[in-house]
Amino acid sequence: TKYQYEYAAPFQKQPGDGSTHHCTLDAVDIGACPKFQNDCGKDCASITEKGIGHIPPFVALAAIKNEYNSISCTADICSEWFDFETSGCNIQPPKLDELVIKYFGDGETIKFQPPILIDDKPSSTYYRLEYLGESPACDDGNCRGPHYCSKEVADEGVIWGDFCPYVHTGDNSGQYRHPHLALAALELWISNQCMPDKCAAQWLDSPNGQGYAADSTKSTAIVWAEMDNNALPWSQPMVPYQWPNSEDGIFPGHTMLYGDSDSKEAPAPYVTEFVNVNPDIAEPATDATATDDAPTYAPTYAPTKDDATDDAPATTKSEPSSAWLMPNTVAVVLAGLACIFMM
Repeated sequence: TKYQYEYAAPFQKQPGDGSTHHCTLDAVDIGACPKFQNDCGKDCASITEKGIGHIPPFVALAAIKNEYNSISCTADICSEWFDFETSGCNIQPPKLDELVIKYFGDGETIKFQPPILIDDKPSSTYYRLEYLGESPACDDGNCRGPHYCSKEVADEGVIWGDFCPYVHTGDNSGQYRHPHLALAALELWISNQCMPDKCAAQWLDSPNGQGYAADSTKSTAIVWAEMDNNALPWSQPMVPYQWPNSEDGIFPGHTMLYGDSDSKEAPAPYVTEFVNVNPDIAEPATDATATDDAPTYAPTYAPTKDDATDDAPATTKSEPSSAWLMPNTVAVVLAGLACIFMM
């Protein structure tokens, strides 16, 4: 989906490979490993010369939705937001930066609310399909974001919540949809209105969807933890915690994703600045350059239009999304249709 604020760690068999957490090879608690430029407190990312740090996709989704709903039908979104030669069917990075800063900027930081109801009212980033902390499944403080961990898993203290399943109990069981999908769907819908000959209406037919899931050793799938039942997708992580997965079921481990290689050729921008790929070295590299052991295709931060080169790697594809026009995007779509019919 080419999410520009992902800033993923490289794939070098370390815990949290390919995730937004940058861990050393000997790390245990993936969730405790740092995210890129998340150093200004909870729900906050710093803005530096490298750009906006990691922010969740519901922040960018809210910024796009707010701006789209605020502009007039005579605004030239197509030329201002898109440049197929540099950004394909995605909004140009400098433009998305502008929108995120406009709605969530606070000095040299981006600050945002969680995508929930606050005092029974939608927050500034409200995303209904997040399904956070529903009762009674999360009554013991055991859930981690949209991930529903058992109390036993939560009490273990070192298990990354992302290994727990999404909401799988109650009326909303199975209804979670990642905000990456909503963001990709919205971007593709708008780009299809602007460039129907280049940006197909369905994600799998669009440039971003080409080659999706064709090769597990080139995918962005991450190495999983051992689960209490490796055959069930809604199972919980094993207690005591074990990583990596033994690959005797449906969850990926090192062999499935890496084969005989020490790194995975999943073309995308990666941050190598914080990843110590050698646990014998006391301190990780901090010069914002790839190490000799790092994949040669991994830049140190996600390129923008201003610093991208012709040979900059394309961001790896994610799961199909255009089939899911999320409730948060419906108002935007309806507003867009109104503009189209008025032209």
